[in-house]
Amino acid sequence: MTLRSRATAEIVGALAVGAATIALVATSDHDSDKVLTAILAPLIGWAFIGSGIVARSRRPGNPTGLLLMGVGFTWFLGALFESDNTYVFTLGASVEAIFLAVFVHLLATYPTGRIETRAQRILVYGTYAVALLANVTVVAVRDDLGAPHCKGCPANAALIVDSPRTSGALLAFWDVIGALLAGAIVVLLVSRWRTASAAARRAIWPVVFSGGAALVLLGTGFASDTASHTVSEVFNVLA
Repeated sequence: MTLRSRATAEIVGALAVGAATIALVATSDHDSDKVLTAILAPLIGWAFIGSGIVARSRRPGNPTGLLLMGVGFTWFLGALFESDNTYVFTLGASVEAIFLAVFVHLLATYPTGRIETRAQRILVYGTYAVALLANVTVVAVRDDLGAPHCKGCPANAALIVDSPRTSGALLAFWDVIGALLAGAIVVLLVSRWRTASAAARRAIWPVVFSGGAALVLLGTGFASDTASHTVSEVFNVLA
């Protein structure tokens, strides 16, 4: 496949998942901010995918472009949560955090796009595991997946037993793990910045500082979730 045909296929794929997202939001019976979601959700995903396409065209051998596109395409998995079908809705609740793991992978390995140290490997693989396990374990024991903000959300198709105490404990546990991971990744970024050459700092500072700021906000959101879900949501939206 030529570079042009590959880019064309990637653009078509991005437009398709964006259109599907808009359709899911437009037909959802439980999204109270349809217009805002229908505008912002596709734009965020397309921004990452478009950046990835440009990066791959300029440096085909650098995996950063693939990671950028990976963030964009996995971001759209969250749109499944908009569905009124109980199975699609549950799948969306189970996989919506995967984009965060790809985002961490991108930040931790920028600008080479390759895992080069033991610390990078532990943090990246650990984040992938948490992004999947955190949601899946809670989905198994919590019936009201959209609570407290989602009125009229579909039933949880993967529910094994509804246990508010267990789900609350799991949420608190995974919030702590998420906050610790976010903090560790920020420390990794700061360490890389301090040891980089002047030329490297000029090249990486936009990504390191904006990505680091997003992680600080996410970590704060995780840390505050147990005390106040509303405060946590504010930090998540800012991130």
